[in-house]
Amino acid sequence: MTESIPFKNLHNREYHGHKKKVHSVAWNCIGTKLASGSVDQTARIWHIDPHGH
Repeated sequence: MTESIPFKNLHNREYHGHKKKVHSVAWNCIGTKLASGSVDQTARIWHIDPHGH
């Protein structure tokens, strides 16, 4: 994919937990959890506050 899509009211957060680069992420259908997979062979589930707090 080469085109950019603008997002309004986008919140940026940094989460620490993997020891190496993250190569994949996926949201649940209601946007409250994020799964990430890393080169360090770990997967994490992040609980996301939908209000950005």
